[in-house]
Amino acid sequence: MSNRMISDGKAMRERWDALIADMEREGIDCLFMYSTDRVYSAYLRYVTDCPTIMYPLIGLFSKKGVSIIGHGVRGLPLYPPPVETQSEGQFQYLAGGMRQHDFVRDLIGLPCSPTTAYAPDMWPEAVAGLIGRHGYRRIGLVGMGIIPVGFVNYLTAHMPDLELVDATHVVDSRRSVKSPYEIEAAERCVRIIDRLMAAAPSVIGAGRSVREIGRKMRSLADSADCMDLNIMLGKHPTMPMFNEWPFTDEDVVEQGDCVELMVEVSSDVGFWGECARVYSVGEPAAELVRTVETAFEMQDYLAGMLVPGAIPSEIFERYGARLVERGFPPEQRFCCHGQGFDVVETPFVRPESHEPLKDGMFVAVHPSMYDVARSTGCFVCDNYLIGRDGAKRLNRTPREIIRV
Repeated sequence: MSNRMISDGKAMRERWDALIADMEREGIDCLFMYSTDRVYSAYLRYVTDCPTIMYPLIGLFSKKGVSIIGHGVRGLPLYPPPVETQSEGQFQYLAGGMRQHDFVRDLIGLPCSPTTAYAPDMWPEAVAGLIGRHGYRRIGLVGMGIIPVGFVNYLTAHMPDLELVDATHVVDSRRSVKSPYEIEAAERCVRIIDRLMAAAPSVIGAGRSVREIGRKMRSLADSADCMDLNIMLGKHPTMPMFNEWPFTDEDVVEQGDCVELMVEVSSDVGFWGECARVYSVGEPAAELVRTVETAFEMQDYLAGMLVPGAIPSEIFERYGARLVERGFPPEQRFCCHGQGFDVVETPFVRPESHEPLKDGMFVAVHPSMYDVARSTGCFVCDNYLIGRDGAKRLNRTPREIIRV
């Protein structure tokens, strides 16, 4: 059996050693992580290479190894190893083809889920048991927006001497800078996305509903062996804006419409990237053509500021001022963010982000330019890799309105 993963044993060992050194500097005994899916909670996968399949996974990471708790049978290993388990110190191939690195020590199964109200403390009790067994005293919580409050409440009530601290930055500072293995995975993901963008004109056309186009694009992404995907699109003659629920949109594309398409996929090894373009069914309106051209100018302007040492909050301020100069409303969300293990991750170009950018960051740069007063607007996106000399665009999809 096999399972495609991002990192090999050497890369994982380097990752563990670096995190352990960071933890020791901050006096943290253990990192507590909670993974609900493969979209927004990849902190645990970062230290295990183990993707969350259906039920959540809970992990404790320390210099002693990784302990994992998940849905299973009490008293049996979470993933029972087959007879052909490899020798000590090598990869183990577990149930379903899942591969674990030898740093994983505990694999605990319990018959519960986030909705088992009859036993709300079953998972927290197991976490507390592991903390007590290993003698952890200072626990770093990773992903404060992800960890359920029930775990924190239980540990606070039953282990009052335990110190809980926010340690999200410990992992973010590491995983935001991609290793050579991860950069290769990012480039593979971008190539998949470019192929999907190139195939879109065969799917988009007059007489087809937004729902039908979305379904066909999702099928193409699935055929490209993507682990997960998020296809969004919407239509309008001069101000196309993607619909986050295209699978319910029965609006039919007509001659003269333009379609805003965003392809956001997790590749065959579970690495995220995205791209967005406007596709026109017929000749696009001149005002929209100018808007799209301006959007790519703004993308160049923004990408030109993405250099190691640059401060995201300062970039955001300059970018917003340039948008207003070009006659568009200022950015209200974020125009650039990291991708890779999660669909959206650090760094963020936002007023609240003050950590300098670093060499090796893989980011999505996506100007969102909508002017309701002029009834024109678009969203364009490409992936960039920040290097010593600045940001390099990885996507090869043409930067223009793509005629169907």
